[in-house]
Amino acid sequence: MQTKFLHNIKWYKPFLVFCVLVIQTLFINQVFAQVEVNLRHPPFNQLKIEHLWNLTLTNTTQDILPVYLYGTLTESKAGLIATGTSTTIQLPPGVKTYTAANYQELDPQIDYRSSDPKYEESVMRTGGLPSGDYEICVYVRLVSNNNDVGDDCIQQNIELMPAPSLIAPDDGDALVNKNPAFTWMHAVKPRVEVSYKIRIVEIYPPEDSYTAMQNNPAWFEEDNIRTTVFQYPVSAREFPDSGMYAWQVIAFDPSGNPLGESEVFSFSMRSASCGTVYDSLSVDCMGWDEATGFPKYSVTVSLYNAPTTTPPTQCDAEYYDITTVPPNTGTITDINILPLNLLPTTTGSFTFTYSPPNSSTTSVTFKVWGNWDDPDQNTVNNTFDPVSLPNCLCNDCDTLDLSFNNFVVTLQGTDGNQYNITGDVISTAPVYGLEFQIQSFDYTAEPEACSNGVTSLEESGMFLIPSTTINGYPAQMFNETASGSANTNNNASKIVKYISTTAMTGNIPVNFTIGLPGPLPGLCVECCEISYKICIKVRVFYGEESCKSCTFIHCFEFNNQ
Repeated sequence: MQTKFLHNIKWYKPFLVFCVLVIQTLFINQVFAQVEVNLRHPPFNQLKIEHLWNLTLTNTTQDILPVYLYGTLTESKAGLIATGTSTTIQLPPGVKTYTAANYQELDPQIDYRSSDPKYEESVMRTGGLPSGDYEICVYVRLVSNNNDVGDDCIQQNIELMPAPSLIAPDDGDALVNKNPAFTWMHAVKPRVEVSYKIRIVEIYPPEDSYTAMQNNPAWFEEDNIRTTVFQYPVSAREFPDSGMYAWQVIAFDPSGNPLGESEVFSFSMRSASCGTVYDSLSVDCMGWDEATGFPKYSVTVSLYNAPTTTPPTQCDAEYYDITTVPPNTGTITDINILPLNLLPTTTGSFTFTYSPPNSSTTSVTFKVWGNWDDPDQNTVNNTFDPVSLPNCLCNDCDTLDLSFNNFVVTLQGTDGNQYNITGDVISTAPVYGLEFQIQSFDYTAEPEACSNGVTSLEESGMFLIPSTTINGYPAQMFNETASGSANTNNNASKIVKYISTTAMTGNIPVNFTIGLPGPLPGLCVECCEISYKICIKVRVFYGEESCKSCTFIHCFEFNNQ
């Protein structure tokens, strides 16, 4: 009897251990499966700090989870580069997506861990990271006990060199020629011999061009192109008199390794027998959306169906939808009078309500979709250039004041043409946004011949990005790039802006890096005394409750000594 009992104990004990392990495993899996994390890959050959937070979170529980995100950025040779910790998130059940549009909601605090300063300097100068093999990991952690309840990691390789830049057909062009010439360029001549591949895909509305390029099969492809001009072959698949298409160019080195992808442009084909619908657009304030705390707008689109051939072969047009470009950059509701049917030489309009995705949205691009009423059902669409959204705050500044405190001007670098102006802006009322615009600048050199004056765009009294910050954050810039001028600089701007989702009170720190004329190259600063006067217009945005937008002017006088 005793032998049998001992035998049962020998069998029962490992069975208990097995059961405990199974229960522990189920418990652990239950804890760690509470949130599914899906990190989205950054664009090819790009990596910025905000890409750590480009992700989708799926709360698989039925509870609101107080969590925060902890991110790590490592490089294969350098090791840990940086860590980041977001603010607390009340994560509801279901799916929550974070992109550049709502990046500020996370308010991440970045801590650079690498002893090599090139990574932080690269982010500060260019907004992106240098060449390397990187891994991004994001962990979702409970606020109550810091336990991980979900994570994801992705790899990204960066090999920096200029990507091809598309020229023609321009984005949104409507073409009649069935064998168009595609042209592109390299802004900087590549260091190696380069070949190109062109890829064309069809767009199925309401897709945008980038989504179509990623998901749709090729309509046409050609590789091993040695020039930056490609004539669509007569023998190739013919474009019908309808449809929209996206095209992109990829550069390769002599070994066949990709060097860079261009942006994606779209074009459409139309029959010469039909006309062109001309358009105009107006945007008016509708007040504030109580649910989001952001302004909302009433938009009116006016269309004119104008035949283009002589004598005109007239086609009816029907518009059936309107979207933003790219999609999900705000909400369109209350569409009135769609579908809209237009006979030749007639006009029509429709209206809708637009709500931006965040308080910092200052412009939006719309696209309307439709068909020509002819046997080929040609697709017609109009893409509106970015539309500036009006300021929906009233003006009443009699009792408000703005002061500048403890401002210091220091020379940046040794060339004598960049200055840091730092200090605090103090308002007599809570501030929700600040916009700074350089109104004028003047300078005198002693002796006069010791300076060449303005020799580049950056020296013409410009805020320089990204080192210009407002309230400790990189400033939003407004620059001119539409002309394609060689003088255009995406990191220089006459206007910078910062919008906050919460009220700013007390001292608001600002740091301006401003480019100005300097001494002749190689000439010491002490040998060329330059006196400057810069006048900056400050526009202050006040909250919904006080409904104010006020403008002030402040001038700084200093010299390079």
